[in-house]
Amino acid sequence: MTTLNHWPFEYVLQYVRMHLTGPAKDWFSGREFADWRMFEQKFRLVFVRDACAADREDKMCARKQAPTESLIAYLQPKLRMCRGIGHSFKVFKDYVLRGLRFKDMALYAVERVHAGEEELLSDLLNWERMCALHAPTTTSKYVAPQLAKATPARQLPKKKADEPGRWKKVYKTSGVSSGTREDASPSSCWVCKKTGHLSHDCPDKVKRKPVCLGCGVEGHI
Repeated sequence: MTTLNHWPFEYVLQYVRMHLTGPAKDWFSGREFADWRMFEQKFRLVFVRDACAADREDKMCARKQAPTESLIAYLQPKLRMCRGIGHSFKVFKDYVLRGLRFKDMALYAVERVHAGEEELLSDLLNWERMCALHAPTTTSKYVAPQLAKATPARQLPKKKADEPGRWKKVYKTSGVSSGTREDASPSSCWVCKKTGHLSHDCPDKVKRKPVCLGCGVEGHI
């Protein structure tokens, strides 16, 4: 741009000063440069460091295809790293296949003959497309409806057993009664309260004197 516009060097330095930020701007302040070549040389000595070949190769080998990364997004940076190292196409093809996510794709491509990057890329993209076409379709699994859980019946409180003698007492007697007619058994005499005969056959009935119903005294009616 400076050459096309025929800018003098002072204009170039002013343009550079406007676009420098951070440490580079501090470095530029107060310095003098005779020409562009001098500026570029000093700037590179401070801020530009070329990575050694071993570091570049380690970085290239560590570049793998991520689980969700597309094939084209992986291949282009990987090929650029391989070209920067200076290996032949045959060598960096091997590096590219090592970093692929799918083992079957790498085994397919290693047997193929490719004249250059374009043929390798085309083969890998075709394999990816056919693999997607033949992928088994996933069907949703049937989920049985869950039955509503029955609400447990409310348990009624247990009725306590009647305590002996809580409501009434039962007295067991042998031949002794309270003197009421209800206490006598059906086959007992209500006159003498003895069992074995009825009142009309009671032997004590003759011996007993008549009782007055008015005053309740024996001897008269």
